[in-house]
Amino acid sequence: GRLWETSFALDRTAEHRAAYATLADQEPLHRAVFDLYLQDDALHYVRESCAETDTAARFFLHITPSDQDDLPAERQQYGVDNRDFDFAWRGAIFDGKCLATVPLPDYSIAAIRTGQFVPGQEPAWTAEFSVGR
Repeated sequence: GRLWETSFALDRTAEHRAAYATLADQEPLHRAVFDLYLQDDALHYVRESCAETDTAARFFLHITPSDQDDLPAERQQYGVDNRDFDFAWRGAIFDGKCLATVPLPDYSIAAIRTGQFVPGQEPAWTAEFSVGR
């Protein structure tokens, strides 16, 4: 599995470089350990000076819809959509920078809560903000 993960990540580096180039001129939507950008119906996590240790902890991404009825049936009881991810799956490290991109659902979003965590511990960092998209 390791070789596949590595080659898969390498294949996406050009895509992440291109996304970074479009974000570089923008002001982040929210600043935390990672700067967060909302663009092209995706949430982008950017860290300018980054090492693999910065991406080791799993990321959580909880999306609160403007209308609770928009949530998938299996998420209705929780009131938020869960898009947790591992950096290796959604990101790339290049030129000392980290960038991960997570596509957002089509429905209208009221707020986002995100960060990184190690199971059984307090989050390493967390960010909450309104979106209104």
